[in-house]
Amino acid sequence: NVTGGPVWLQDLRFDIEAKFAPEVGEALMKLGRDDRWFVQRYMMQKLLKERMNLAAHVETKEVPAYDLIVAKNGPKMKVAEPSTSGAGSLMIPRIIRGRLVTTFTRMPMSVFAASLTDPAGRQVFDKTGLTGGYDFTLEYVREQAFAAEVPGDSVSGTPVVTPTDPAGPSLMAALEDQLGLKLVPSRGPMYILVIDHIDKPGAN
Repeated sequence: NVTGGPVWLQDLRFDIEAKFAPEVGEALMKLGRDDRWFVQRYMMQKLLKERMNLAAHVETKEVPAYDLIVAKNGPKMKVAEPSTSGAGSLMIPRIIRGRLVTTFTRMPMSVFAASLTDPAGRQVFDKTGLTGGYDFTLEYVREQAFAAEVPGDSVSGTPVVTPTDPAGPSLMAALEDQLGLKLVPSRGPMYILVIDHIDKPGAN
């Protein structure tokens, strides 16, 4: 989440075209998905600092969250074959008969848990204890996946999940039935980027 900064940040959008040397691109492709994302994020931060004089800091707030755990009958996912390409994990989302169907390849559970944050409606943390990558497909009705706090119950963070639609499973049901995983309510840190200063960029 991002907060602070001038009003124009809410309205203006920018296209960024950046080039780097071929050897940099080759080095990035040799990195795993998480390491490549970290390096690219650093490069973007440096660009924003140089072109827009960005100054910001991070604050931490504890909020209702979910822990992703292994269900009682164990995981149902296939362990991915080892890869030497360094390509990282892949996600291929599709909409089929009103259901969101996503195929995951060489997916680490830490990355998968983070990908559930939006459909689950709150931060999701990996507590599965599973290492390595997995190949699997998750299929559910997205409209049923959102959860919300019960009014006045901010301490426990008890979720409210919409009833199951006969047309397809909810996110909660799909995780357990298809993958052998489960979301349980918890509390965890949310990192908020607070913008202290930023200038509107000019044309090149």
